[in-house]
Amino acid sequence: MAASALSASSPLLLHVQLPPAPAASSRPASSSGAAAGSSAASSSASAASASPPSLSDPSLFLLSLPPSLPLSSLLPHLASSSVSLVSADASSQAALVTPAGSYALTKVSTSNTLVIVPPLSPPSPPGKKRKTGAAASAPTAAPCQVCPSETYELSPLPLSLPLLSSLLRASPYFGYAEESPQKTSLRKTINAGINCIPGDQSVIKDEDEAVKVSNEVGYPVMIKASAGGGGKGMRIAWSDAEARESFRVSTAEAISSFNDDRIFIEKFIERPHHIEVQLLADGKHGNVVCFPERECSIQRRNQKVIEEAPSTLLTDATRREMARQAAQLARAVGYESAGTVEFLCDEEQNFYFLEMNTRLQVEHPVTEMITGVDLVRHMLEVAAGHPLPEELVESARNSPDGMVPRKGWAIEARIYAEDPFRGFLPSTGPLLAYSEPTTESVGMEGVTVRCDSGVVEGSDISMYYDPMISKLVTYAETREKAIEGMSAAVDDYVIRGVGHNTPFIASVCRNDFFKRGDTPTSFIDTHYPDGFQGVELDKDETTALAVSAAAIAGARRYALERPPLPKSAAEARREAAYGEEHVVVTLGGKFGDSFAVALTGGDTALVTPVVDGKLDGEPEAVALGDVDAEADSKLAKVEIGGAVKTIQVLGESDEGVLTLQMHGRVVDCCVRSVREFSLSRHMIEPPAVDTSLMLLSPMPGKLISVAVKPGDEIELGQEMCVVEAMKMQNVMRSERKGVVKSVDAKVNDSLKVDQVIVTFEGGEEETA
Repeated sequence: MAASALSASSPLLLHVQLPPAPAASSRPASSSGAAAGSSAASSSASAASASPPSLSDPSLFLLSLPPSLPLSSLLPHLASSSVSLVSADASSQAALVTPAGSYALTKVSTSNTLVIVPPLSPPSPPGKKRKTGAAASAPTAAPCQVCPSETYELSPLPLSLPLLSSLLRASPYFGYAEESPQKTSLRKTINAGINCIPGDQSVIKDEDEAVKVSNEVGYPVMIKASAGGGGKGMRIAWSDAEARESFRVSTAEAISSFNDDRIFIEKFIERPHHIEVQLLADGKHGNVVCFPERECSIQRRNQKVIEEAPSTLLTDATRREMARQAAQLARAVGYESAGTVEFLCDEEQNFYFLEMNTRLQVEHPVTEMITGVDLVRHMLEVAAGHPLPEELVESARNSPDGMVPRKGWAIEARIYAEDPFRGFLPSTGPLLAYSEPTTESVGMEGVTVRCDSGVVEGSDISMYYDPMISKLVTYAETREKAIEGMSAAVDDYVIRGVGHNTPFIASVCRNDFFKRGDTPTSFIDTHYPDGFQGVELDKDETTALAVSAAAIAGARRYALERPPLPKSAAEARREAAYGEEHVVVTLGGKFGDSFAVALTGGDTALVTPVVDGKLDGEPEAVALGDVDAEADSKLAKVEIGGAVKTIQVLGESDEGVLTLQMHGRVVDCCVRSVREFSLSRHMIEPPAVDTSLMLLSPMPGKLISVAVKPGDEIELGQEMCVVEAMKMQNVMRSERKGVVKSVDAKVNDSLKVDQVIVTFEGGEEETA
């Protein structure tokens, strides 16, 4: 069955296709809505396909409509629909659905029941009178057996029913009351022989029921929005208290993101890998083709960050069985289009069906890269009624693992407008500068770069939409080479104006666990338990950055025709005599780690650490080649040690401090003459602003709720407020014990980054 989404502001058009219903003996008790209609129905209704069904017909479904949608607005669509509707008496306003054909509105006079029955003449516009029953004529319709021959006004009917969440409630085919779509889908999936995650797929009504069901399933549990996607409306709960909070937050996110508050609960599988099988199915032609699996386990808040194909986890036997089950599920539901069957797989190769996404996934490019198949093209051709190409079907059929043959390795990184240094919170604003990496700009032999995006320089990243900027994909013959290509590509990716996660992507690519494929869905929580603190450069990389900073600063001075750095007379004479330039590079701002760098004018730079204002050790010779650092360029290319490094020039302060990024590490670099550095040692480092008594907004967003008031005693970790940005609700918790002095923002306020929300009283506090 497929149905369009309901909207209270637009007419409803449903298309329902049902398999034959089970025998009447297996039918459960009807819901109250069905019973109300049954009293008005004739039990002797004709079973002929051209006749309207009686209200006891076993193929009836319960349909619910939004309050503001009048029944009359459906009438113009019924002629093209395979849906029939029955509405019970005006007090209950129940409705029933059957696939028997198009129906027009009439009335059962004995029970004040409004019924839509097969039209015996062309539909009349609302407000016009028409005759029904024996008074009308139609060559193919049998006489109506559930209503007398009377004439009625087709006027708007103010139905006040629940939303479509009750669509399947009275269905005798599936036979369960109060059933969520997940429960129905789960039953179909189990019947198709697919491994499923334990859980309770019923719609959870409130926090108390969430706690009850969570205990029945067994902690930890995943509390999920029925209409969820992109990690929204999903929370893991490990206790009753977390179950209550997760239900509340997931429900709020579900309403905000999907206008659907249905929540269900399933068992949370620990240390799983998220693996999915892409498929194409051409429906009536009978072909289902599976593609090599994708590993999508690098996730943050259940939102995918890095995907790759194939997976490093699966054995050939598991891969073959996963493809078989995915194809079997698609055939069981008569699937027709591109789709993705998602699984959770543990390290013992046990896997469980997670969901089927009936569309192309964000990460579909990695599949295209390793198979050479244009998934979008085939999806459109299937939609036009064409069968899948025979050569594609045969390639999968003849493959040992039942999938389209693959070649090489592809990795995709989702580039988000999120600030990884602020807990990955959304960042908004215009793209002041934007340049995507290409195969040519990266220039790495054997690596292909692809970037799919929908933005350009000047585009605005809003707080109201998903923060993804683009999909960056690298392909190579081996996984190791594809990872190297991704590292180079993020170095070459220019994004200015908003915070973004390319430094985090660079960090993951450097992680040894990622390199060897040890990537359960807990990867980010495990390796970044305190959040992302930036890429750590090793000794050689730090030395290379110091040399690069000196070379870039020199090139910019020359290009901008700036005066030379101030030097003492002796220093100037020595440099003139030896053709060298001596500078001190301080990494981390004016008071960071310093290195004396001698640029000899040839192909070598000499680097010596500086400790307490003195040279510490012997100079290290570093091979320095070409330096490409145009004054107006956002990128600099510096050849060091025989390899070209891409350095991003993020900015330069009025005091000449360069902000550079290398391998994802963002560093303030202060390049000074020896004399400047010597004098700077007499300067006092300014104190940091104390914000320990404040709760600051970590992102631009909307203040949804405040859980405290002045005078409240606050415990460590206690909920303070909820801030919403990009449809995600972020619970802000206290990082200290204390007493609230003031609440400095109001509910529904639009917050700026670092805006004060709550201020604490001063005094002895316990900080986290």
